[in-house]
Amino acid sequence: MNKFKVKIKGLLKFNDEYLIVNKWISDNIEEQYQWSFFDVDLEADSSPEEQCLNYIQECTGIHAQVISIPYTWTYSLGDNNCLGIVFLCETENDMVFLSEELHDYKWVKADELKNYITKSRVLTDLAKAGII
Repeated sequence: MNKFKVKIKGLLKFNDEYLIVNKWISDNIEEQYQWSFFDVDLEADSSPEEQCLNYIQECTGIHAQVISIPYTWTYSLGDNNCLGIVFLCETENDMVFLSEELHDYKWVKADELKNYITKSRVLTDLAKAGII
């Protein structure tokens, strides 16, 4: 039986910079910590937008608002079918209070994202959406 999951990605913007976070991925890979955006699975008790904004706030202390959905994506892994929704969010405050699950953070300009984000599909999607 196939399972269905919804993945949420939050891109947080302050002025002309995006917040990227460095988080632990796995002990089984060379680069155990990697730069990324905010990724979370959708929980049944909230909307995708609420889940995204709550997760950003839990991880950083930042209150944000969704301004658009620049793209979506789909993939299958085994018997899991996944739908991903990307929310572009804005904040008026760049003061970050990093949660313990994250290792570091940086505010970077759009043209610098390719220096940190290593997943080629994410970079391709960001380019198609006109972000980079």
